[in-house]
Amino acid sequence: MDDRSAERRAQLLDVGFDMIGTHGAPSVTLRAVCREAGLSPRYFYESFADREELLTAVYDHAEAGLLARLVPANEAAPKLSIREIIDICAEYFEEDPRRARTLLREPLSDDVLRSPSSRSVAGVPERNHPRAGGRGR
Repeated sequence: MDDRSAERRAQLLDVGFDMIGTHGAPSVTLRAVCREAGLSPRYFYESFADREELLTAVYDHAEAGLLARLVPANEAAPKLSIREIIDICAEYFEEDPRRARTLLREPLSDDVLRSPSSRSVAGVPERNHPRAGGRGR
């Protein structure tokens, strides 16, 4: 992917994130994303096969930001308390409420977002604190 393609992909991700975080996943249509990004559908398809791939990429990007905070914190203090994990998550979501909507609210009502959500964010506390899942690993 050349620099221009990467820039357009980032632009489409930003628009998708803003739309999901502000108006919800149903607002994300090919036409609306392209209009907001000021790009033609050709450039959308250069980066994404379809709407579902964009939604998943937006989710993955927001999740990566959260994990980028949790993993170093856990490496620095391998026995983070559940409270510390919650504080890190709360700070991440408070900094940009669109993150909370993307990662927590929209997966409840959107089938595309439900799949990555169920395999990832649900496991964050357990990956960072074994007792969080009630299994006492």
